[in-house]
Amino acid sequence: MASIQRCSGTFASTKSRTARLKRVEIHTRLELYRAENGRVIAHSAMSGLLTTLTGRCTALQTLTLRRIGQNHAGFHWHTAAEENSYTEWALFIRSVQGTVEKLVFEQAEVMINGMKYYFERLRFRAMDERFERLVLPTLVSGKWPGLTSVQLQGVRGSKRQSGTAGVAAKLEVFYGGNTTVVVEKRAYIHEDRRAESRKDLSNLLRNLK
Repeated sequence: MASIQRCSGTFASTKSRTARLKRVEIHTRLELYRAENGRVIAHSAMSGLLTTLTGRCTALQTLTLRRIGQNHAGFHWHTAAEENSYTEWALFIRSVQGTVEKLVFEQAEVMINGMKYYFERLRFRAMDERFERLVLPTLVSGKWPGLTSVQLQGVRGSKRQSGTAGVAAKLEVFYGGNTTVVVEKRAYIHEDRRAESRKDLSNLLRNLK
């Protein structure tokens, strides 16, 4: 099976090759740059990659999308880039509804030196609002003839959705028991890659000095 993992840059392939893809796995990393006013601006990497693939993966069965999401603290975020990225992911998900069997979506906070750059007291984050507004409508619309499993990690939901349980309930009602639904507050991206993520972020910050 073909797999795309921790991609960077532009995906280039023939139409026939992308049509044969059975599995796509995307892991975004954090990108930082220093603005003219001296602020460090953050956003998730690889914007535009899935736009290249949208409408071309006509045999896709397994889709895994993992990303760093915007919280409320730590860095100034490029909100327009984040909006575009979530929109891009939603459009790609919609394009593979007819064939996908297993879907995993995960969003997580930045971690460095064991610290999470967000306030533990905040129940809802910018990434949760963005997920609900841009991605969730795609997950509860259209036809999913082959979908057997949906797993959402790092999704807390919003006040309107009554948190994680509200998101899970909405998915379960839509799929009607034909699809296994798992929605968790906890994200595992940096639980598995904690040392690597600290190194990545430390190097990014060092390069900005």
